[in-house]
Amino acid sequence: LSFQRKVGIMYCKAGQSTEEEMYNNETAGPAFDEFLDLLGQRVKLKGFEKYRAQLDNKTDSTGTHSLYTTYQEYEIMFHVSTMLPYTANNSQQ
Repeated sequence: LSFQRKVGIMYCKAGQSTEEEMYNNETAGPAFDEFLDLLGQRVKLKGFEKYRAQLDNKTDSTGTHSLYTTYQEYEIMFHVSTMLPYTANNSQQ
């Protein structure tokens, strides 16, 4: 494949309005999971050898899984907020 893209996806709960609030969501509802299933396949990052969009594929420092797909000549890796590591009270999540 010739082209690579990174796309961010954030889960927003009712009443949330800031990125900081959204990045602190560790889990999402079934509708969000269904939405992710439409976009691509969940992949284990450790050992992942295709386009990883700067996600760590050696030590899981950026999470254990992410979402990946191909479309036409594009490889797309999604950075999903609920799949990224969570640290309580970290405003730089």
